[in-house]
Amino acid sequence: MTDDNKNMVAAQTERQPEPAPAPMVAQPTPSTAPDTTARVTAKRPLASSVLMKTVVIFYTIFLAVWIVFAWGQRRPLYSSGPVLRRIGSSYTLEITLIREDRQHLACASERSFSGLHCAYKKPGVAWKRGETNDTLQLRPYSTVEGEQFLGAGLWSQLEAQGPLPSYRFSVLCTFHAQAAVRDVSVRWNTSNPFGNLNRVAFVGSLTDCVLPQ
Repeated sequence: MTDDNKNMVAAQTERQPEPAPAPMVAQPTPSTAPDTTARVTAKRPLASSVLMKTVVIFYTIFLAVWIVFAWGQRRPLYSSGPVLRRIGSSYTLEITLIREDRQHLACASERSFSGLHCAYKKPGVAWKRGETNDTLQLRPYSTVEGEQFLGAGLWSQLEAQGPLPSYRFSVLCTFHAQAAVRDVSVRWNTSNPFGNLNRVAFVGSLTDCVLPQ
């Protein structure tokens, strides 16, 4: 190759255009839009928690109302005990009985309270032979809530109201408290002996006795 040819090759080499630069590819930019998917996902547990709390509150209220209603249905007609607190006062009492209690219930004491007295002065010793006046004869009674007292005049009032139930029942009476006594013996069943009351018991007469309908 001559010098002229060499020079021509060199000139062509120098004249070749430089390769075009590679096109710029736009890089993805971080999105600034709010991630609504994340928010929806976060709201779902919150809504579920609120719903669960609402159900629990509703159930609790329903249960409380049911308990109050059930207790109201089961409670005595009159809340009677303990209410006997003052001599000279009158109280409405609900007394629990069986019809055989007229024979079963008795008390023994040598004391008399404005003409009211027990059937016995001492266990086995009658107060007065032939004395059967129910309006004067004290007997031990118990309210439906367990408060014990000595009252007179109940059975003569019940007799006028017809046959008594064969099962345990209750009667409503007005009790007029006239005294309080501790030293008294009581009998709750003819098959059991007299025993000490071991508590202060109010003594009085019973009036306005009725069988609840």
